[in-house]
Amino acid sequence: NNPYVTAFWDWFPDVYRTLKTFRMTGGEPLMDKNTFKVFDYVKQNPNKNLHLSITSNCSPPKGQWGKFMTSLKEITDADAIDHFMLFCSLDSWGEQAEYIRNGLNFEDLYKNITQYLRESSKHSLTFIVTANLLSLPGWTEYIKNILKLRQEFNTDRQLIWFDTPMLHDPKWLSMKLANKEMLQPLLDSIEFMESNKETTNNRFKGFKDYEVDKVKRLYNWAAEPLNTQEEFLAKKNFDLFFTQHDTRRNTNIRKTFPELTTFIEECRIINE
Repeated sequence: NNPYVTAFWDWFPDVYRTLKTFRMTGGEPLMDKNTFKVFDYVKQNPNKNLHLSITSNCSPPKGQWGKFMTSLKEITDADAIDHFMLFCSLDSWGEQAEYIRNGLNFEDLYKNITQYLRESSKHSLTFIVTANLLSLPGWTEYIKNILKLRQEFNTDRQLIWFDTPMLHDPKWLSMKLANKEMLQPLLDSIEFMESNKETTNNRFKGFKDYEVDKVKRLYNWAAEPLNTQEEFLAKKNFDLFFTQHDTRRNTNIRKTFPELTTFIEECRIINE
């Protein structure tokens, strides 16, 4: 008896005929029955101008991914939309990504997104990288794997995209806390991207100029440090938070991010 859900379903049919973009975010949309109710509505009421999308961690439990893939196939088989975009929330690669988003199973995520790229139609995938301090060690590997996926799955159009919104708060996770050595993966990735640019003979397989510029802007932003007071408090809170994180969730930040050992120790000393 949620009045907001009731109001949504009273409103949705009125705007649906002229709706061009509809994105479901969260929380986790694939854990909400109303997401699948929307999928069913779209399947039964084709809108050839509609760009439909969800933002997901792409590793939901209890068979929800299979349910999603079935719904998506039914929608595209019915030619009910113009395009579907999956926004995958992923802030690093492998074990480090699992640490950042506690509970994530990276192996399941990778299996799911490759299934999506292989089996879907009228679809694209955008990695949403919330660029934060813990993203830095795995940054270059992430960029290299985006290229790998593009070379495997991109054919006659761009299937795989990425975006890099900066994390501003909390400040103890901001890239602005990083020194030049910690920021080096951004520069390494820029060099890698520039050596793997998209060309006329390599369409959709490499990186576009504006994508290289996007990472350059991120580096320039991160290279402007916090003021001394903000930095001190942020480092103090970094240590307080991740000490509790490791204790409560049985994780180990030093083991997972050996590249950050010196920084982690600097933060610990502040709280002694």
